[in-house]
Amino acid sequence: MPRILIITYYFPPWGLGGVQRVAKFAKYLPDFGWDVTVIAPSATDYHQQDPTLLDDLPRSVRVERIEYSDIAMSLSRAASHIGRIGPIGPISRWLSSWRDFPDRHRQFAVLAVKRARELMKESPFDIVFTSSPPPSVHLAGLELKRDIPWIADFRDPWQALADDYGPTLFHRLRNSALHQRILKSADAVVAVTPELRKHFESDCGGDGVQVIRNGYDEADFAGTRTNNTPSAELRIVLPGTFSRSCDPRPLLQALVAYRSRIGSRRLRITHVGASMGCDLPRLVADAGLNDVFHDLGYVGHRAAIRTMLNADLLMLSYTDRRGTDAGVPGRVYEMLRTLRPIIALTPSPGALANLLSPIAGCDIFSPEDSVGVAGAIEKHAPATRKAASSDTATCASSCASTVENAVSSPAHHAARRPAKRSAAAAASAAAPHPSSTFKRSAGRIIAEPGRTAWNGARTYA
Repeated sequence: MPRILIITYYFPPWGLGGVQRVAKFAKYLPDFGWDVTVIAPSATDYHQQDPTLLDDLPRSVRVERIEYSDIAMSLSRAASHIGRIGPIGPISRWLSSWRDFPDRHRQFAVLAVKRARELMKESPFDIVFTSSPPPSVHLAGLELKRDIPWIADFRDPWQALADDYGPTLFHRLRNSALHQRILKSADAVVAVTPELRKHFESDCGGDGVQVIRNGYDEADFAGTRTNNTPSAELRIVLPGTFSRSCDPRPLLQALVAYRSRIGSRRLRITHVGASMGCDLPRLVADAGLNDVFHDLGYVGHRAAIRTMLNADLLMLSYTDRRGTDAGVPGRVYEMLRTLRPIIALTPSPGALANLLSPIAGCDIFSPEDSVGVAGAIEKHAPATRKAASSDTATCASSCASTVENAVSSPAHHAARRPAKRSAAAAASAAAPHPSSTFKRSAGRIIAEPGRTAWNGARTYA
């Protein structure tokens, strides 16, 4: 059985959306004939935990934990505290921005390479798969490429926010050079959206970037009870983390505008997710929504899905910041799977708007158009949508195909050990039409004509 080594910084039992993609690849790749080993940080010292995500992994998946302390984060917290009483904090943060390249997790990549070489002495791997953010994780793949083929997976742009590039032109040029080196050195590069692929190919000089979208796992919805009892109140759910790129203020402004229209009509607004970099209670109070707003905070993954399924309407905000035009929050695919109406406040054109616009029951508005959003909430009727094949087993099938192609690249063919072909690759070779893709659904390989193997899963029709 061929062996794949996955190196990732975000992995269960850590929570939040960043863990889902790689965790689901690790879950489903064994079904395509791959022996999976994961290198990730130790399971402690993270602000959001969801131990139930570990139950998703097959017993065959080996997880190697690295004892790694995020010293930079500790210093940042200390500097933040000191900064309240003097100028030392801002000075410390400024010095850190000079030191950290390409980000503060670089030491994890160094330790991951060391552990990977120890594991390779026990039994060689056929390929290494690194997934960012943080971008520094690709430094591990760059080093290990000397021995085995390497796939670089980008869940986000190289650096999504302008201030991530460093304080000076020198830092920005250095970051850009490293980014291009990674894109050109990897045997395969994977992006989560077509827009991100276009950015890599046109702006960063990467050729042949493949797209494997995020998705949902149908198994996460199995057996989930929903409350279908008609309610006198409109139940609006705001799923996901609030942050700089997912600003809650446009949502709150739109909800205030809607409430001014309906008067005393009953309304219940529920946020399920973390709040990072914003004082959500204060923002809700300032908007005058305390009596109808319920913040559940971060909950387990299944509980979050159950909350969405009990909604009449789902809303999200994905604001106009550097990099967001090429990204789609991972939770969007689970929101679509619920078959509930969706209102998205996001710039258009952009990856999120491009994804949702053709789908019945999804409305796209500018984050500044609170009046338009209020009108959409008022008249929004339940949508009838058909979920297609954007489940994570399908995404893993695309990942398996990408892995097979990278392992078989000419640069590594001579040194490569003979490897068993994955189910996805074998089915693809037997397909009667070169543009057929194959997805795994309920243990079966199903031909889906009209899509190339590199296009990944069809999202929604």
